[in-house]
Amino acid sequence: MTRRFATLGLSFAVLLIVTGSALAYTDHLPRFLIRVHHLDKVCHALIYGMTALFLDALLEAGARDRPRGEAARLPRLPVAALAVLALSGLEELAQGLSSNRDSSPWDYSADAFGVVTFVALGRVIAATRTAAPPGAAAPARDRDPGSPRGGTGESAPTCRSTS
Repeated sequence: MTRRFATLGLSFAVLLIVTGSALAYTDHLPRFLIRVHHLDKVCHALIYGMTALFLDALLEAGARDRPRGEAARLPRLPVAALAVLALSGLEELAQGLSSNRDSSPWDYSADAFGVVTFVALGRVIAATRTAAPPGAAAPARDRDPGSPRGGTGESAPTCRSTS
């Protein structure tokens, strides 16, 4: 995922959270969201999952820009997932202080499900896209652009005279 796409996705997800929260706190949510049983849980999972996915992609892009060293061999902590879960937990607690809303452990569970699922899927997809398939061509840095085969890493066939 490109940094630009992740930035746009994160901006959109945050906009959805802010807009949805503002509508909910002012009691202006569309009625179909309330009438359809458990639709709010699906929305929680999707919105907070998208937020964590795009934040994780941005943090990964930043990590790729840093020089490699010992820290590169350590497993990457899910900082984005932890940050989004902390913020969604605070938002759920704040709902208990509002006269229009009520705090729900099921909403937070939906948030956690979305965050864990989206970050895990994002990391699996990123790992499969960066892994070279068996028998793939040599990386560009190992190719010789001046070779007669156009930098493919292969040597040119030679013609020998039999005379």
